[in-house]
Amino acid sequence: PDYCYKSIYGLTRRNVRGPPTPQQYYVDADSPLHRLEKIYLPGTMYSSKGFIDLSEGDSIHGFAPTRKPIVTAHELELMASLGVHTIRDLATADRDTILKLRGVDYEDTPEDELMDFYDVCDVH
Repeated sequence: PDYCYKSIYGLTRRNVRGPPTPQQYYVDADSPLHRLEKIYLPGTMYSSKGFIDLSEGDSIHGFAPTRKPIVTAHELELMASLGVHTIRDLATADRDTILKLRGVDYEDTPEDELMDFYDVCDVH
């Protein structure tokens, strides 16, 4: 099928094959949290210039997707300090763990020791 596509549209082999397949970005419940990424396909406003000129017979398949992490290194450290290391850990985290990550803790906790992962619910 690659040869047919190549001969019909006159594309190079790289453009026919494209970058590595998206399956390499798949995660499961036991994947570490640092593997959580958003993948933006070429030609979207989140991937480079947001416009790919296909007028010369090029193919969008010749461009790699842009990967952006969902959680920062600081947020990963906060979660690890509470024993949350995998996607399963985060998905099954109890209410108190999530609240603690958001900065809600016991009233005698000093303010400078409160956690600041305020959008943990979006990731959870």
